[in-house]
Amino acid sequence: MSFLSDADSDSSIQYHFDELTVRITIVFISMLVCIGLWSLYIDEILSKLVDFFSVCVTFCLNIYDPTQWSRIRWFSTILLGVISILPLLSYHMYQFAKIGLLPKEKKLLRTWLTWTCIAILGSTICSLFFVRTIFEHGHRLHIGFDLVPKYDVVEMLNVWLNTSMFILLMILTYSTFWLMNIFGILTSENKNLWTFRIFGFGALLILVSFPAFQFEYAIFLCAIYFLSVQFVLNATMRIASSYGEISDILDSEGRRIRNLIADCSCDNAMEHSELKSPNGMKIVQTTSICSNPESRNEIMHQIIHNNCTHLTILGCDAKACPSRFNENLIRLNVSKIGLNLHSLSIRKGEECIDQVDFENHLYTNEEIYGQETVSKKYEALKEQYGTKLIVEEQLTNKPLAKEHHTLLHM
Repeated sequence: MSFLSDADSDSSIQYHFDELTVRITIVFISMLVCIGLWSLYIDEILSKLVDFFSVCVTFCLNIYDPTQWSRIRWFSTILLGVISILPLLSYHMYQFAKIGLLPKEKKLLRTWLTWTCIAILGSTICSLFFVRTIFEHGHRLHIGFDLVPKYDVVEMLNVWLNTSMFILLMILTYSTFWLMNIFGILTSENKNLWTFRIFGFGALLILVSFPAFQFEYAIFLCAIYFLSVQFVLNATMRIASSYGEISDILDSEGRRIRNLIADCSCDNAMEHSELKSPNGMKIVQTTSICSNPESRNEIMHQIIHNNCTHLTILGCDAKACPSRFNENLIRLNVSKIGLNLHSLSIRKGEECIDQVDFENHLYTNEEIYGQETVSKKYEALKEQYGTKLIVEEQLTNKPLAKEHHTLLHM
């Protein structure tokens, strides 16, 4: 689904391809420069790293496979080059991806990219001391059994790199779920989908990080990764059903309806009504869809995350909505309906929409329900409200007074 906010420009696909090419070129050249600079100092860095991991009083480290040492040397150089350009990479990722994102999603992306840079640094430092502690404990066990320990430097560095990656993956998984929950992106309805995406990507990283002869160990880590994260998230997160009120409704013709109801106050010209939400629908209170970008963004946020097929605006006839808003609804294949209930309330001398008028106009709207369904709904309303149900046909056809029209659109 494509979406453009008020601040976005509707550019061609070729423009986005050109922009992506420029940004990738900048990042790639910067990475090559950093790799070249790190290659001048990588031997000294690895030497200090090996000395840090050395737990022996006497010499006990060796390189048994020079080709593997060459591989770890170049891999470390490339890894340092990628880490060095993370701020630049994050900046270009955000600038390219922000077009079409809702404000909440933009804040989430900015926060996540910033946190990722911090998490990489933190996980690297934590893994250094964690792995050294493990090596010291293992070395004491070897000495206790009167063994003469000899360690492979390449394997020690591989253990540290894999441990760093696993710790980083755990941190990013926790933080991703928590941030999505904080910014209102994660709901009870899409939790399973996001869980499958994030765990699937994490498990793939674990599997490709280990050689084939350590496949069983990688599967074991995947199980720990999945179970630990699920346990912590279920114990600490409380995901509200922010959009759970909307569910599929089928009319007499079998059409699927997911209806979002917007109670717009028209720039506070009318008071919000404490209306009872119909089964399978949700009422969202907004200030002004016509003039307030935040109201429009909230409506679009609800529509996208609920996969709505209809938008019903209570206050007006929905003809004054901005063209960009209407275009987005067309892009999302959402039908827009205006019940114009504010004009009815004004003529009746009421300050807000009445529940009876609301249900009457909603359930008897053939754009939402089929003609056969409308007849059944109307008969049900008559049985429920009896004499309270008044059809305002003549009143609805009268034009608004000039002062009321000004009040609603000022």
